[in-house]
Amino acid sequence: MDPVLKLAVAMQSNPGVYALLLGSGISRASGIMTGWEITLDLIRRVALATGAAPGTNLEQWYRATYGEEPDYSRVLETLTQSPDERAAILRSYFEPTQEERDEAKKSPTAAHRAIANMVQRGSVKVVLTTNFDRLLEQAFDAVGVVPQVISSPDTARGAVPLVHSKATIIKIHGDYLDTRIKNTRDELSKYDSAIDTLLDRVFDEYGLIVCGWSAEYDFALRAALQRCPNRRYGYYWTALSTKPSGVAADLIRHRAAEFISIRDADTFFTDLATKVEAIDGISAPSAPSVKVAAAIVRRYVADPAHDVRLHEFVSRELDAWLREFGAGRFSSTHGGEKEWSKRRSASESATSILTAITVPLIRWGREDQRVLWERVLKSLGRRRAQEGGETALINLRRYPAMLVLYAAGIAATWMCDFALLRRVLGVTLNEPEGKVIPAEEALAPNTVLSNATRDDLHAWLREYFRELVPDDADYTQAFDLFEYLWTLRLLVMKRGHQFLGRWPGQRDAIRIVDSEIAQDGADWAPFREKLFPVSLEDFEKQRTAFNHQAIRLRYRY
Repeated sequence: MDPVLKLAVAMQSNPGVYALLLGSGISRASGIMTGWEITLDLIRRVALATGAAPGTNLEQWYRATYGEEPDYSRVLETLTQSPDERAAILRSYFEPTQEERDEAKKSPTAAHRAIANMVQRGSVKVVLTTNFDRLLEQAFDAVGVVPQVISSPDTARGAVPLVHSKATIIKIHGDYLDTRIKNTRDELSKYDSAIDTLLDRVFDEYGLIVCGWSAEYDFALRAALQRCPNRRYGYYWTALSTKPSGVAADLIRHRAAEFISIRDADTFFTDLATKVEAIDGISAPSAPSVKVAAAIVRRYVADPAHDVRLHEFVSRELDAWLREFGAGRFSSTHGGEKEWSKRRSASESATSILTAITVPLIRWGREDQRVLWERVLKSLGRRRAQEGGETALINLRRYPAMLVLYAAGIAATWMCDFALLRRVLGVTLNEPEGKVIPAEEALAPNTVLSNATRDDLHAWLREYFRELVPDDADYTQAFDLFEYLWTLRLLVMKRGHQFLGRWPGQRDAIRIVDSEIAQDGADWAPFREKLFPVSLEDFEKQRTAFNHQAIRLRYRY
């Protein structure tokens, strides 16, 4: 399971029991420097104050000048002599100028806003941060949440018990407006007993989600994590790297935390908040990922402001499919019937989320949003080279594409949007040597699958239409009518690969079309939308011949 989805399910099932531990990385997108960036800027100030010319490699200059490795706390000590001086010099790093306000810099980021939304919903109640800024407080205020802020030993001693507070922000190293902020190595090596007691309680009683914190220089905070004896809830540690290293790796092992590689804090928290909200929306604490994915897409397509998130979400799921299933998996084209069954099952499992998001994309998406689905279909249906081996296994490689085509086609048919159905069937797929082929031809089920093995396709796809088409009879009618219209289109377009649908479903579809054509004639909606680019007379002649064949064979797969 996607680790972010796993975490979202855990948070939705246990609202308020996961605390956040946020480091300087969480505020980076706002324009507030990270601790290391502030360190380099402070080194530049030290050099200017001494009249030196450090060049471009500030770190090297400091090392050569002072004979030690530079770090945030030591450099700040070099520049200042008192807590008041430290607070004054830090203000410029956290408070925006008018120009920065105009550019929305040093303001709450998407991550801060997503966290605030989770707090407002009750998913998170405790946030610990090593940051001095007030971006969290500003984000909370925007959603109407007034947090309890603990930023000193005194406020820790007089705080309302965490369980009785809707939201608590624990600023472990203080607030930049308080002269007691912790910056130097000595200050970071030991906390007041009131802060230590509070941290011990949080780490003992809550699960933890770590983001933007390297753990490198925060010795007392590191010690608090190391001495906690219990593991009541899970720990999740996020970082931009592909695997943890250094002090963070040691803490992850010690706490048996799950590591999550992320692109950035904004993407992670936005994705997490969306998934938690989506699971809430379907009222299923252990909801399968396919339902969550469909709920997310429904939410995104409804608001143009989420277009970028929609694009990123679909792209992320497609990339996951390509990594799991598309990169050389099942490269052999031999193995017989047993191997064929194994691969079909694996195809369905790997393609379940892409099938699930197809339905809301087609049903509620705008034209420019449906382009994302076309990209999915083209990627899943791409054939890269001529292959030898067992034909059944070669053809099966396009089964994932066939599944998302069926999902789109059934949705368009249920909507009675036959212009959309024409577009869905007409998407072209890449063949070897630069050739292209219409999806309706390449993905015909009697090509991708043998006729004798399609008996459960109707049942498998049913689960993806529960929200859109609650009634089983309505779903079955849309499924059968889609197959009937698809095979008639292949017939009149002379593309070959005509197939017969389920029986008696095809018989029922024939009756529906008979009735509609008798009533509407050439104004029948599929004709009006040019699903069949032939005359009504020619169409009826070919359809009648096909109907006689279908009725005679009573074909059933």
